[in-house]
Amino acid sequence: MWIGTNAACFKKSKRKLTGLDQDEALLARAKKRVPEAAFLQQNMIDFKTDQRFDAILSPFNTLYCLSSPQERLRFFSSVKNHLADDGIFVFDVWNASHAEENFDTHDTDAHFLTTIDVEDQSWHVYEQHLWSLPNHSLEARYRFVPASKDYVPLSQSIVHHYVSAEWLKENLQQQGFNVRFFGDFNQGSFDEDSEHCIAICQL
Repeated sequence: MWIGTNAACFKKSKRKLTGLDQDEALLARAKKRVPEAAFLQQNMIDFKTDQRFDAILSPFNTLYCLSSPQERLRFFSSVKNHLADDGIFVFDVWNASHAEENFDTHDTDAHFLTTIDVEDQSWHVYEQHLWSLPNHSLEARYRFVPASKDYVPLSQSIVHHYVSAEWLKENLQQQGFNVRFFGDFNQGSFDEDSEHCIAICQL
């Protein structure tokens, strides 16, 4: 959820917002950032609530954090069970075909990514990629270096398990979704050379 960033983007929409994360500390920060939203502390794979939603969003390659096809299928099922009639499910991921062909899998150096501000403290973020092409996985290692000497650097690793657009379309359709893929966030056409895969799914 990245401390409520997703929910914060929709504050002006005047829609009822619900965020989901299993990390208690991140949820606490998100609640401070977007107090008008509701938040559920659950795993995205098998989340359950009495609510049904007009739209369910899973941005920033979240799908690739699931470690197996079985987990992805369970997540799709949970989404299906919580969509309202005519609701939409939207997610974005790297296009796996483009990633395998164009990313430098031999570059294992840490590179500066961005600077973020959390509770009046600035952090410089560095990212390192470790690829395993046979396993279709990428370990992204992040190092957070504080601008102030009052804090110590932090590290976190996220392992992405990427899948093809063909796999996504086949399995989403088996769940009953009508699927459209776009190659960018302006609804440009999608093909194997697209860097991104943006999916809009509707029952």
